[in-house]
Amino acid sequence: MNHSEEKKMEQKQNDQMFHKAEQKAITYFKEKRHKDLMVEKTDFAEHDFDYIEVIGKVKGNEHTQYLVNVSYNQNYRITSIAETNQNN
Repeated sequence: MNHSEEKKMEQKQNDQMFHKAEQKAITYFKEKRHKDLMVEKTDFAEHDFDYIEVIGKVKGNEHTQYLVNVSYNQNYRITSIAETNQNN
């Protein structure tokens, strides 16, 4: 397998992990908060390598951004949710 194929496989695996984390965050917001989370960005947490950060806003409230930490080593368990006001 060449380097290019390895990169593609790694990216596919990351995309699958991001998708699972996004689905977990969306489901949490729907079931626990009765709100629709619209995901804007998903990436690995910078300082902790077993977390994925899902960033988004809920429908009807464009001024509040949510950062949802999802631990993929703990079966995609949501470990924290931070809320940031975007009023400028």
